[in-house]
Amino acid sequence: MVAPLAVAVCQNFAGEVRAAIAAEGWTDVATVAFAARCGRPRMSDEELAALLPPTCSRTLLVGRCCLGPVDAGAQARGQRRLVPDQCFDLVAPPALVAEAMADGAYLVTPGWLAQWPRHLAELGFDGAAAAGLFQEVAQRLLLLDTGAASETAAPWAALQQALGLPASRLAVGLDRTRDWLAREVADWRLEAAQREAAARRQEQARERADHATTLDLLRRLALAPSEEATVAGIEELFRLLFAPAAWHWVPVQDGAMQPQPGLAPELADLLRNMQGSHAPCPSGRGLALRLARGERTLAYAIADEVAFPQFMGRYAALAVTLAGLCALAIESGRNRRQLVEAEKMASMGILVAGVAHEINTPVGVGLAAATTLLDHSREITDQFAARRMTHTALAQFLELAGAEAQLIARNLERIGKLIDTFRQVAVQGRSPERRRFALADCIHETIASLGDVQGESGCEISVACAPGLELLSYPGDWVSVLQNLLTNSIRHGFRQRGHGRVDIGVTQADGHLLLDYRDDGAGLAPEAAARVFDPFYTTDLQRGMGLGMYLVHNLVVHRFKGSIRHDAQHRPGVRFLIEVPL
Repeated sequence: MVAPLAVAVCQNFAGEVRAAIAAEGWTDVATVAFAARCGRPRMSDEELAALLPPTCSRTLLVGRCCLGPVDAGAQARGQRRLVPDQCFDLVAPPALVAEAMADGAYLVTPGWLAQWPRHLAELGFDGAAAAGLFQEVAQRLLLLDTGAASETAAPWAALQQALGLPASRLAVGLDRTRDWLAREVADWRLEAAQREAAARRQEQARERADHATTLDLLRRLALAPSEEATVAGIEELFRLLFAPAAWHWVPVQDGAMQPQPGLAPELADLLRNMQGSHAPCPSGRGLALRLARGERTLAYAIADEVAFPQFMGRYAALAVTLAGLCALAIESGRNRRQLVEAEKMASMGILVAGVAHEINTPVGVGLAAATTLLDHSREITDQFAARRMTHTALAQFLELAGAEAQLIARNLERIGKLIDTFRQVAVQGRSPERRRFALADCIHETIASLGDVQGESGCEISVACAPGLELLSYPGDWVSVLQNLLTNSIRHGFRQRGHGRVDIGVTQADGHLLLDYRDDGAGLAPEAAARVFDPFYTTDLQRGMGLGMYLVHNLVVHRFKGSIRHDAQHRPGVRFLIEVPL
């Protein structure tokens, strides 16, 4: 349930506010009545805060001289003030109020009337003194009868007798009170709906990042030439994503698990009793996956003692996606043993088609955005038809419509890129290989691959690497490392400047290679520097998925058997030092 809106108003008008809320049937709006002191003294923020319900998300504070100045605490609680020219404007048109006061009338509300003896006593008057004073400042009494009080005849007669003034009653009803309350409640609900929509879009962005990362890492798996290569690719995929300290692969042949040396008895029992597609490990720091096609189990994969157990919920979501795709890859690998080259390509086409099926993620996001836009369109249409549409509501709807349209367009563009990528994989893809290559050529080719992105960013890149320096390593993985570093500099480091410089220096000593990468961009805040290699951590959810530097760290540490660190003392910009054995 949405936290209620609290309407804080003095006791003289609290009855009207309560009656208006009851008439509208608002269950998420509460009334808070404070003592009517008319500025003697003013109501402090501390006094008001003690009266508010703990679940309110906004306070509508109504009054004039009874209220003190706004402080930081009030603003933090979402306080909004309504200060009319006269308090009586809350129940009657301002023109009527001004005319009555100019005519010498002393205005009274049912709320004030119910406690009139106490009010006179607070002013310091007894009966005779009060009558003399009121006769000097007013010519008559006028009761603005809102109908909020069930009994006004007796106190009204008693007040007339005590003050000795002619009196009249004017029925004003609750229309004015209901109108201004309806506007405030509509604005509050619209803002709450916009906050919820923003939270949903942020969560959808995280989910898109997870799925996009999975598809990118599955590209090599889809092209594995055999079951053994597929198993190695699955292990590589899990180590890159989860960085587990313990990895187990348990194949299933003809419905029976194959014995695996070193598999703990409790893990074997977990696999035998597993009902769904995945289950947590007994350690609480890992996941076990069942890879199956239909009712047929093909294998079990266990990633235990993962590096970042705090992200187990996100790992589980990725695992559900990986299970079916990895099973499809295993089945395709086994089928390849019995197929000729043409049949191999047909199986590859099926595999790529299965991966391409995952484009339903951006389709779902686009559908959700379209649905949100449709719902808000209906809402603004209803407001317009009921003559309740405000300028603010229309402006906020137009802003929302633009944002949702952009979201739909970005997801349609993402779908097109996914389909084009899958076509290229099916025709041109090949397995990763370890070979000897010139590192300088690899760096320059990576820079060239940035193409227009580098030129548009105004990025100047300087490379200092001996042309004859060769490595026996994985050139594709070195390209991934360099691309992530350069892309981070261009997209994040130089984003607010439109230009920047990157320096890449390569040296070797004592059987090790040292790559010194630095830029003069915006740099990293202390919090970001401390978590730069954490999975799913990003300072910009709209432009990154939070896995780039995490993958760089895993490639350098686990694949290259080296190390990478961030130099927190480097200013300006960032500096990463990568050291790998030659």
